Amino acid sequence: MILYKFKKLFNVQKRKHTEKLIFCHLTNVIDRDYFLEPDLLDRDKYYSFAKIKNYYFERLAKEQLPFHYYVDRIGDEWEIMLGAPLNYRSQYLQDLINLGLLSPEYKDATLIVIRDNFELNIPDIRLFKTIGQKIIEPNLFLNRRNMNNSVFWFDELFDWKTFNEDKLLYNLQSKNRYRIKPMKYFDRITFNLEVLYFT
Repeated sequence: MILYKFKKLFNVQKRKHTEKLIFCHLTNVIDRDYFLEPDLLDRDKYYSFAKIKNYYFERLAKEQLPFHYYVDRIGDEWEIMLGAPLNYRSQYLQDLINLGLLSPEYKDATLIVIRDNFELNIPDIRLFKTIGQKIIEPNLFLNRRNMNNSVFWFDELFDWKTFNEDKLLYNLQSKNRYRIKPMKYFDRITFNLEVLYFT
């Protein structure tokens, strides 16, 4: 039996109800100072959530996962798993806000991490359909919201200008400890078209 599943959470901030959803790929929430097997940072067909939990709980000694949902491709289907408790704030989002790389209005957002790397891969259409049907549509229905003011992708919110300036100035001495990579192959129009079918 894995004991970290029963740990009591300390020093966690509860979040207020929010309708905002932020999607990002797994590479962005990995600490650059700690090794993670390269195959975990790319799309594959085997179950990886146990290794990801081990990475955060055992290697990084975190009290909770930095994301609320984890989306993984198992076999030929995309599966959605619960990460951190939904009423807790994401420490990852808070870290980026503290560094001035993300607006404070997103501190209570629900963070959904996808095990894929859009810097290397064109996103799978089946992925868009799955998150549209199982996460976005129920959220928009419950909160009576629309896609434009509720559903965001990390790259749309992240302050790339400040990030790149800090990288040039401080390089490895930068206070940002995450391996943040842009989504070169993500297409918002295709995403919207696939998700709007369910909304």
